[in-house]
Formats: sequence, structure tokens, C-alpha cells
Amino acid sequence: MDGDLDSIYGACRSHLCHGTTSIVPTTITSTKASLLEFIQLFNQVDLTRPDMPNILGLHLEGPYFAYEQRGTQDPQYLRDPDEREYKEVLSKTDRIRRWSFAVELDGAERFLRTLQDHGIVSSLAHSNATRTGIPCL
Repeated sequence: MDGDLDSIYGACRSHLCHGTTSIVPTTITSTKASLLEFIQLFNQVDLTRPDMPNILGLHLEGPYFAYEQRGTQDPQYLRDPDEREYKEVLSKTDRIRRWSFAVELDGAERFLRTLQDHGIVSSLAHSNATRTGIPCL
């Protein structure tokens, strides 16, 4: 999320040099504005560029994570799923393949259903969820 195409291509090329043949570049938690800027940039990536691994799409990591399980994610950017926010993100690109989030957060069930409607793989991550209390969908 360095803000330029060369950084994206450089990271992908580095993976290719170490044997990765297919990749789903991943974001980090950030502000809504930063995420939207990155998506606009990622929309310009040539997914079939010959000197790159096969770029399958984009993986959004967060910002919908449990504070206690944040790992190295910057806590100031963690938040519950906001329908207006994620719908705006989804309206800006069709390149999202996976979105990681904590399923126990307020609004997570609706978010999950929205991801399913868009054919995006949901991934449980940075979560306080346990086997009990989480509805099966």
C-alpha cells in the first residue's frame, strides 16, 4: 500500500523470484481513504503482465478485526463492519477475491452475506470467536 504501481509490481516480482507462481496481494488495516486510494491503484494493475506471477485478485485484511487479536495491525484503524464503507469499497472494484475479518463483531453477519453475494471468499481472522455463539450460515 505504498501508493504506486511500481511498489505493487516490485512486491509481486519478488514473490515470483522466490517461486510464487500465483498471488493474491494483501492490504493492511488503514483508514477508509487509504483503502479506497489503494483499490483505485490496484484497479490499474495489469493482471496478465508477463514478468509477474499470476495475480488472482486482491485480499483485504481488515479493518474489521478484534482489538485483542490485532497482531501487528494498527489498533487505531480497527473497527466494526460498516455497511456504507464496505459497500463503497465493493462499488469501486470487482478485483477483491478474499476479505478477512472477525466474525463476532457487530455487523459481521450482514457483511458476510454481502461478501457471499459478491462471490468473495470470507476469511476468519484476528478474531475472539469461539465455537459457541457463532451462527452457521
